[in-house]
Amino acid sequence: ESQALGLPTYRALYLFMSRIPLDVIHEFLLMRLETKPERPSNMSIRQLIRELKEGMSLAVVSRERYLSIIETAMWDVEKDVLHCFKSQVASFDASVQNVLEVYLDYLQQWVQMIQQERVQKNILKEEWTFINKMTPHIPGGQALVGSSFCRMASSMLRAIREQFKQHVEDLTENITPEAAKLAKLSICRELQVLCTETREKALSVVALAKTVRKDLENEDSNNKTTLCCNIIADALAQLKREALLMCDYLSNVVVQVDQTIQFLEDWEGRIRELVHQYFKFGFEYHKEVCWVVTGGSRTQLARSLISFAQHWMAFTKLRCERGRGLRPRWANHGFDFLMTICEPHFTSCLNDEEFEVLKVNIDKCISHVIGTAVPSNAGTTTPPTSYYSRSRGVSPTPSSQSPRTPKPVRNDRTLSTTNSDVNTYKNDACNSDKETSPIPELEVPPFKHLCKSERILEAVNKLDGILESKLKSSDLIGNVIVVASHHNERNYIRPRPVNFGWQRGIKIGQGRFGKVYTAVNNETGELMAMKEIALQPNDHRTIRSVALELKIFEGIQHKNLVRYYGVEIHREEMLIFMELCTEGTLESLVAATETGLPEALVRRYTHQLVIATNTLHQHSIVHRDIKSANIFLTAEGNCLKLGDFGSAVKIKAHTTVPGELQGFVGTQAYMAPEVFMKTNQEGHGRAVDVWSLGCVLVEMASGKRPWADFDSNYQIMFKVGMGEIPEIPENLSEEGKHFASVCLVHDPKERATTVELVNHTFLVVCF
Repeated sequence: ESQALGLPTYRALYLFMSRIPLDVIHEFLLMRLETKPERPSNMSIRQLIRELKEGMSLAVVSRERYLSIIETAMWDVEKDVLHCFKSQVASFDASVQNVLEVYLDYLQQWVQMIQQERVQKNILKEEWTFINKMTPHIPGGQALVGSSFCRMASSMLRAIREQFKQHVEDLTENITPEAAKLAKLSICRELQVLCTETREKALSVVALAKTVRKDLENEDSNNKTTLCCNIIADALAQLKREALLMCDYLSNVVVQVDQTIQFLEDWEGRIRELVHQYFKFGFEYHKEVCWVVTGGSRTQLARSLISFAQHWMAFTKLRCERGRGLRPRWANHGFDFLMTICEPHFTSCLNDEEFEVLKVNIDKCISHVIGTAVPSNAGTTTPPTSYYSRSRGVSPTPSSQSPRTPKPVRNDRTLSTTNSDVNTYKNDACNSDKETSPIPELEVPPFKHLCKSERILEAVNKLDGILESKLKSSDLIGNVIVVASHHNERNYIRPRPVNFGWQRGIKIGQGRFGKVYTAVNNETGELMAMKEIALQPNDHRTIRSVALELKIFEGIQHKNLVRYYGVEIHREEMLIFMELCTEGTLESLVAATETGLPEALVRRYTHQLVIATNTLHQHSIVHRDIKSANIFLTAEGNCLKLGDFGSAVKIKAHTTVPGELQGFVGTQAYMAPEVFMKTNQEGHGRAVDVWSLGCVLVEMASGKRPWADFDSNYQIMFKVGMGEIPEIPENLSEEGKHFASVCLVHDPKERATTVELVNHTFLVVCF
């Protein structure tokens, strides 16, 4: 178009301007290389790594963008000219490669610094994920990064192995028969802690090695030079050797620990538990290493796995007692490991003789671990009583009645230990049981004529009935009551969504579940209160609690109850819109007085509070936390509203009985005695709100909260538990004193109801 219009071309200027960002990044990289410290501290090395990562990210993006611009702008030039422009980024690539080397050097130093600490696997995996995306755009970066991370993983495995070896040798040298009992116990505990810490470190490094090996071996080898492939292959080979050396040492350390502490006869159970812990570590490590070691090293890995399994089977037959016909819990990891080594790709490395030895050892191990139901005394010198003196670690699980039996497979050869062998063990157990134990007389069930499955079902139902009867007689469970539905029953609707626009205001408070802000209805200009509740993806408890509060709000509109407008539910938060009470709370009003409120005002507030509570009770709702802090004032202090339904619950019954609810909720100074008394096994009901009404009346008349002389909640509960009630102020009229007395009755069955209180003479006032 420029040529058609007779305008000069702007290609040169465009290429010059496109080069500027690349030159700026290049200068930044050179400056960073000039100012790099040789030995940074532990505090600064992470910051240096972050800065280098940012520089490499910008460099890669700028380089690819510049090359793309060149190819687009110079589409019609000769290839030699285009190649000349592309070759101008060679110095830039050299600087980026130098920055990459510095980054890897810092990362290696950081790995060496944390050798004595827990390996931060997640950080290293993040670094690998980042740099693995950068290396395709950095000449020579794939070989450099791949070999560096393999060396880091190898060095970490080597350091873990050497540190583990040194600590085990130091601890086992201190275990002697002459050592004190407390010293031996302390060493055993240190060995357990050492095993746990080493397991976490080793498995973390192996997890990183799995990721590195997978990414390096899955990359397309066509995109790499022969030199690059050889460098990565050598680094991976070194990593696999270190992983296999750790496997060999685990076999040695288990034998070393077992032989060192075998003379501690008094602690046979603790010794077994300690060695089992080391074997479990070995099982997990060997299984994870199977994902790291590939290629020609698989044969060495297979022999290492089989050798470790042989050690476990020898230990089991020597140290562990014979089973009782079921697979014990401690053998689960071992049997799973045996099933792993029985795969053909592991057993194929064995010759015929070694394979037969493995088969025989697995047969003997399974026979010993599973055992028989009652051991036969024939052919053994062990007395019968010693069989049952077992440690807690070998208790069987009900789900292990049909254990999975390992079956090593090698081509067309299989182990003779099959399910029929397990049945043989069980038949031997039954036969020995018949010979040694008398057969008790059994009662013939009345449903003998049924088939086997029906008889089992009937027997299970009968047993469930007996257990349920015992639990009911002990008042541990209740009865399920079917309540017929009535036409006048109030059905609650779903939470109403907000159908108006709104604007957030200022923060005015914070509750149990969230913050409270003011909000403005954009359509009507009405001020509202908006409760903001943070939601977590798996925080089901908070969501249920909020949903319960919403359920109580819905469908209830009364002048003495805080009104609910609707709700908005977002991914991370829930917004509840309700009526805004601008006059504060009753608690703040009472606290501003010294002798309490005038009785005329007390009568008016009490009347409104009773009406509000009665409305809740008519809707089958118990508030359970009526106090002056949850009572709000509006209309210049002339109208009272009950709110904060965080402790309220919906109930089914429609009478005030003491068995509707269970749980310890509310505020102790206003709490009814049946809520926290242990002697009360029936629960509580609507009567708890009536007790709280009496406490609020006492507070309004006296100017102090109930039990103001006691600071401890335990003192308050002790006083109430001893049969005392809050002191009724003398300045109250006789009607007010009687009203408080019928509310503050310890027996909830004798306490007045809200229906009765509405018609009390104390409330017959002009309101």
